[in-house]
Amino acid sequence: MKTLIESYKDKDLFDKLPVSIIITSEEGRIISVNTTACKMFGYDSKEEFLKLKVTDLYCNIEDRKYVVENIKSGKKIKEVCVKCKDNSTFWVQATSIVQTTKSGEVHFINVVEDITLHRQKEKIEASLSNAQRIAKMGNWEWDIARNELFWSDEIYRIFGLTP
Repeated sequence: MKTLIESYKDKDLFDKLPVSIIITSEEGRIISVNTTACKMFGYDSKEEFLKLKVTDLYCNIEDRKYVVENIKSGKKIKEVCVKCKDNSTFWVQATSIVQTTKSGEVHFINVVEDITLHRQKEKIEASLSNAQRIAKMGNWEWDIARNELFWSDEIYRIFGLTP
């Protein structure tokens, strides 16, 4: 039976997936990458991307240790800052699995998601919440179709309730 890595390499599917996949060795060598990942990181070709070490992608090299520990223990990798080819940075979350080849080599199959917009949204929401708290103003929204009412945390506090 072929390993997951070998079966991906044999198929066109690997390159057509709309998610970024980077396969690395335990030591940090990039073994394979799909086209979506190349585009995400700003590389024109797989060949160019494969010349990198995985540590070249991290904003902070120490994050690599954190990532490897989490992959090995089966924990989800939270947020990690990474670099594009042009040295611009963005935030990703990776879901990884460990795959051992027939020869015993350990590979990490990483599905990488850009969460930069999600982080920006969280910052904006935190700023709004802070502004509402300072101004002692809140907001609410009524979904008429569902007859649901949504209150901001500050509205709850104004009425003496726990959000």
